Amino acid sequence: MALKDMGSALKLMSKLDMGKIQKLSEKVDLDELIGMVSTMDEATLKNMMRMMKKQDAPKELPEINGDFYDLASTLTPAQRDVQMKVRRFMESEVEPIINDYWSRDEFPKQLIPKFRELNLIGDVFKPNGERMPDASVIEGIATMEMARIDVSTATFFGVHAGLAMISILLGGDDTQREQWLPKMQQMDLIGAFGLTEPTVGSGAAGGLTTT
Repeated sequence: MALKDMGSALKLMSKLDMGKIQKLSEKVDLDELIGMVSTMDEATLKNMMRMMKKQDAPKELPEINGDFYDLASTLTPAQRDVQMKVRRFMESEVEPIINDYWSRDEFPKQLIPKFRELNLIGDVFKPNGERMPDASVIEGIATMEMARIDVSTATFFGVHAGLAMISILLGGDDTQREQWLPKMQQMDLIGAFGLTEPTVGSGAAGGLTTT
């Protein structure tokens, strides 16, 4: 071995961490590993080094986005406006307080007047109770935005605008629709769903004592 080669070998040996080499030898056959690496071309070695360095680098987490199918890109400008006003409402009014109400098993009833100002029911129903042309889309994106922050608020919206108002719209007579739907559209009256009672559990299919 030439003196130049010996000097290079000694310089390389001085940089090696024998402890790491010992641990590596417990996992792989060093002779085989060195043989494989020595046959790689320069471009392959550089790519391998880049990949290994990327694994060591801290990874930035992607922005949280629950819209897996990019539904927002399919919305009209008016529908997108509804989506964003619901998002702002949920982030500014609901998110700061809702965990406390969850822990106490209570609903933040003081939000109902602010919910009324949001006029979301007006985006779904006409004043006479008839549904708007794109009501189903509005309900869907509004529910998605609410559930993104708090599922109980989404349930409140779904019960009032869906179970209660739709039941009256489809199953009520003209007198009942005229009596209830305009007030519910303005949220002067809030619809509810009688589902669970202390003695019968969830008995929507039969057994409820409340009428």
